[in-house]
Amino acid sequence: MPERAIRLLLFEREANAGGVVKNIIPQFRIPAELIQHDIDFVADHGVKFEYGCSPDLTVEQLKNQGFHYVLIATGTDKNSGVKLAGDNQNVWKSLPFLREYNKGTALKLGKHVVVVGAGNTAMDCARAALRVPGVEKATVVYRRSLQEMPAWREEYEEALHDGVEFRFLNNPERFDADGTLTLRVMSLGEPDEKGRRRPVETNETVTLHVDSLITAIGEQQDTEA
Repeated sequence: MPERAIRLLLFEREANAGGVVKNIIPQFRIPAELIQHDIDFVADHGVKFEYGCSPDLTVEQLKNQGFHYVLIATGTDKNSGVKLAGDNQNVWKSLPFLREYNKGTALKLGKHVVVVGAGNTAMDCARAALRVPGVEKATVVYRRSLQEMPAWREEYEEALHDGVEFRFLNNPERFDADGTLTLRVMSLGEPDEKGRRRPVETNETVTLHVDSLITAIGEQQDTEA
């Protein structure tokens, strides 16, 4: 693009470039120096960065400033919600948790952490939790079976290697202040539109004693930011 004399300016809400790769994905997966190498490569090819931008910036405002083309690439940085009864406040959403972990914040998670979900983000959360001082056990809870799990197989195997435990066909229903996490035992029904068998509730429940819970059931675009 620089060869065509196109001036490029990247507006970034954060104080640094790199987005999710820089601020969310743990460095034990992608070392910081590799991320910075890519950022430097882009900068060396003429792209300018403007950090700390207002999230309320509009396409119209940018065009009024003289820009001819606007490309929106904001990613998916808003967590999907999970319905969970109970009054335990030690509940994290995956992206804020990983952000604080990457910042080196002194997190207090207790001894046993449960991660709800089974994608790559859930694997990151469980592996990161095991690296937090004081955590002795991290358990991934997923309402389907291993065969339906969306995480890449290598991410699953690395989580196993780190010592992460898995409970398949379990779905959390309630997290009480005394640390009791109630899980609904599930079975598998007919395939859904994506080909994965649907989880079906049974009449059985089990309980775990848990200190903290992290929800990692998906991300979506934050249209309000």
